[in-house]
Amino acid sequence: MQIPVRRGRESIREETVGEIENVISIYDSVVKTDNEALNVILTEKSLICRKNRISLTCMADGAGLDFMDASDIYSLFGNLIDNAMDAVSKLDDHEKRIIGLSVHADGNMLAINVNNYYEGVVVMDSDGLPVTTKQNKDFHGYGMKSVRMIVERYGGETYSYWRTKMGTTTKTVLDNLVKAGKCEPTIVVCPTFESKPEGYDDLFRAADWTRYYPLELRNDLIAAVETEYSTYLGDDASYENMVATRDHRGFAGFSMGSMTSLQVMTQCSDLVSYTGSYSASMYADRTGAEAWEEIKAGITRDEVKNYKINYWFNMNGTADMALGPHEQLNEAVMADKDGLFTNGVNYAWILVPGGSHAYNCWVMGLYDCMLVFFK
Repeated sequence: MQIPVRRGRESIREETVGEIENVISIYDSVVKTDNEALNVILTEKSLICRKNRISLTCMADGAGLDFMDASDIYSLFGNLIDNAMDAVSKLDDHEKRIIGLSVHADGNMLAINVNNYYEGVVVMDSDGLPVTTKQNKDFHGYGMKSVRMIVERYGGETYSYWRTKMGTTTKTVLDNLVKAGKCEPTIVVCPTFESKPEGYDDLFRAADWTRYYPLELRNDLIAAVETEYSTYLGDDASYENMVATRDHRGFAGFSMGSMTSLQVMTQCSDLVSYTGSYSASMYADRTGAEAWEEIKAGITRDEVKNYKINYWFNMNGTADMALGPHEQLNEAVMADKDGLFTNGVNYAWILVPGGSHAYNCWVMGLYDCMLVFFK
């Protein structure tokens, strides 16, 4: 909004202009979602950000938070945004003082993502939480603990918890599989798609980011990892060599990681020949038949049709909130008359009785798929 200011006898006093601009600033900072508690905390933080020359952008489906207590919403989003503001306020480059927040539902799962720039090294503690950078650590560092507590109270998990705390169990399982000779010695890399793809600033749903992750895998990640360690790729990261070594490469994931694994299979079957999909179909808002149609088109297109998927392992649980679309996908694959996948030969569908959308179910899928991968 712009206000013309006339000079001369009828001019508006400078302090009056300031007051008007302040009112406009407050109005522009008001955030309106379908959740009153979220509106209050986002409006408060938006005003603080504006005062400190920080850009806060929000894409929030407030209705998806109706199951949460208002006090938990205040605390959860207050702590998340406070941490982001603290990080970007230290940046000299004002163009990087940007915070992006998205809240959206994918099926029965609610995803909350906060993205911001940070300069420095993030140090994680033994519980998988970032160590506070404040001087007096006895009085700081409780914000993220509060975030985790609230998330777990409603049956969710934080990304850092899966990567670190649960990761110790994952390593134990893999080490014992190798020691027992039940799987091939394997280098396991744990990248994340949890970053908005460059050039796609209009994508606010993390589920949408999974579609673009295969580009990073193809163009950067495979070469960066496999030339650094002792792998079949060796020092030759040419496309031809990556194709030649595809039988020694797999990609698996849980939940949105499962969605990512299916995008990788669809777009990178020339580079990756093993796929593990645990507790999710390709999309939460499309049918399994629609997902299979897209996957099939991807793996049978002319330029990759000669590169077969050696094994596609699927696992879900009878109590998993993401079972529906994944089960539909399995049914579509098995009903396909072209017979690209045969159960027990190059395909598996494992349904765990009572299994839910949780790590203890996912790790069983990891164990089972490693028994058949790279054979």
